[in-house]
Amino acid sequence: MRFQPYVAATLLATLLPVVAVAAERPQLGLTVENGLLLRDGKPYRGIGANYFDLFYRMLKDPSDESSRNGLRQLSRADIPFVRFMCGGFWPVDYELYRRGRPALVQERSPLSKLDRLDQIAQETGGRH
Repeated sequence: MRFQPYVAATLLATLLPVVAVAAERPQLGLTVENGLLLRDGKPYRGIGANYFDLFYRMLKDPSDESSRNGLRQLSRADIPFVRFMCGGFWPVDYELYRRGRPALVQERSPLSKLDRLDQIAQETGGRH
């Protein structure tokens, strides 16, 4: 019990400089301040599109890159992001998820397909 004040004082002395530096650092990326969405400190209003089967196509057939053209068209229209289904639709589509972590991290897993989708989005001019 006698060590508690010492431990508390040590933690406080260690963490205060970190908190002070973090408070001075400008926040980048998306933040909310007083109910207003900000991007890099400036008001931001994002407009995107629903692209329901963007990932589902790759989930069903890993070699299917037909969504590349759709992402390219969205990029040309200056639509910065899409909302898409990030899983299966039918129960059979969740087999990889039901098998657990080893199935998710293998080369042809849903997560590797998401990595591939991200790569395609970058190649077609998409932002993420």
